Amino acid sequence: MADAQGELLDNLAKPGDGIGYPVPYNGSRMTVDHDFLKKCRSLASFSGAYRLNENTVMKTGEAVRMSEATAMRLVAERTSMPVPKVRDAYVQADGRGVIFMDYIEGETLDKPWERYGPEGKQLVVAELQRYLAELRAIEGSSVSAVDGSPCCDQFFPLEGANYGPYQSVDDFHRGLAQALSTKGDNSWHQMVSRFLTSLGGQNIVLTHNDLAPRNILVRDGKIVAVLDWELCGFFPDSWEYIKAYLWADWNSAWVLDKVPDQILTPRLSELAVLLHARDIIW
Repeated sequence: MADAQGELLDNLAKPGDGIGYPVPYNGSRMTVDHDFLKKCRSLASFSGAYRLNENTVMKTGEAVRMSEATAMRLVAERTSMPVPKVRDAYVQADGRGVIFMDYIEGETLDKPWERYGPEGKQLVVAELQRYLAELRAIEGSSVSAVDGSPCCDQFFPLEGANYGPYQSVDDFHRGLAQALSTKGDNSWHQMVSRFLTSLGGQNIVLTHNDLAPRNILVRDGKIVAVLDWELCGFFPDSWEYIKAYLWADWNSAWVLDKVPDQILTPRLSELAVLLHARDIIW
């Protein structure tokens, strides 16, 4: 196991500068605004991702954080998991985050999965098992985004209090209970908060945090990229499994084939608690 978190924090650019791809920020980058975006082709509704040309994708928006580019850099350096190569990343003066990365040809796994036979499915499962083992071998010392900033997760409000960084898994579980408290106070909410704070301590590992077929790109039956690293961070080692089911379509082949159970160690008790919490939050 390798603790990469401290090393990353020691090597970050100044706040607002981005992380320096391919050279440190010098103030000369293009300005992305509404008029510029009208000339680009959106890749998916509400994704903030645009195809600029044959080779380049841009992800941009006020919610785009430099921690996403940092995460992709770390994954590319420390694992064999395929991710788009980040070419540049910065924050504009207006607060808009901008990440330029390579375009990778393929289709998201939700489209071909049902037509794969047993052997084809097992090949993809084996790839995911190997990539996730490499990812989870990278340990952190606190629960946070990769760059040490507060956690980014659908469970936490986008505005208001910062959620993290948390110095322990127990602190993180108390943070989940804090987020729950924003939805009101009654005896059921209090019980679910007790469930959350009773969850035991775990290792803190690098976590994609939105592992779903829509974020796995395949071509010719092989994984060519894992996408959408905006929620990536160091989380308890149960979190990847929990999140693989927490927002899933329960009628999808991903769930019916129990793919998360094949690629990760099942954590059913923790998942049950978070399902209760999710129904309150959402």
